Amino acid sequence: NETGLIDGYAQGDLIGNLGFISHVLLAAFVSVSGVMQLLPIVRRRFPTFHRWNGRAYMSVAVFLAVGGILLVWVRGTRMNDLAALGTTIDGLLILVTAGFTLRHAIARRIDQHRRWAMRLFVVVNGVWFVRVGYMAWAIASGGAGMSRSLNGPADILMPYAAFLVPLILLEFYLRARDSRSSGFKLAVTGAIALGAGITALGLFGAWMMMWSPNIAY
Repeated sequence: NETGLIDGYAQGDLIGNLGFISHVLLAAFVSVSGVMQLLPIVRRRFPTFHRWNGRAYMSVAVFLAVGGILLVWVRGTRMNDLAALGTTIDGLLILVTAGFTLRHAIARRIDQHRRWAMRLFVVVNGVWFVRVGYMAWAIASGGAGMSRSLNGPADILMPYAAFLVPLILLEFYLRARDSRSSGFKLAVTGAIALGAGITALGLFGAWMMMWSPNIAY
């Protein structure tokens, strides 16, 4: 509760506390599990692990999406409704992309399955992109449009940008992979490199201002 959470542990709220702690712990699982799913060497050399890890990943992602929506709108873990709506849309997209990922896997449409699995990975990490995006924007702009109560223009837009921008970059990447245009491939490569740089800046800021101060050494 001392790390700046909107709603952490609340005395007497057993259901809410269980929902909160399961959300946090399972988020750590999907962070690792999702990366494992995208590694080509894992898919090629350990197909059985890939299948079972994928099932666990999708199941936990759906659970987290539903739980996150309930935490926001039932428990009231939000600062303002507009920003919370962005988080909710991201949660709904998790359910949609998980459904298509599973559907194509069952039908053995492997290429479509991989494309939807990558989309699922992006939206599952939406809340992570929010934190990284906040810090990158804060450093680059000096905190323009941000407020301590999280009701500034940048605060409201970030939950939407956190999944829309990565999804757009992913779609450009998928199209560039299929394209024969070297110019298009080069342009997309530059956009992804820019995105990687912004991510690195946001990670640095998040580590320095959000995460490392709350780690006990």
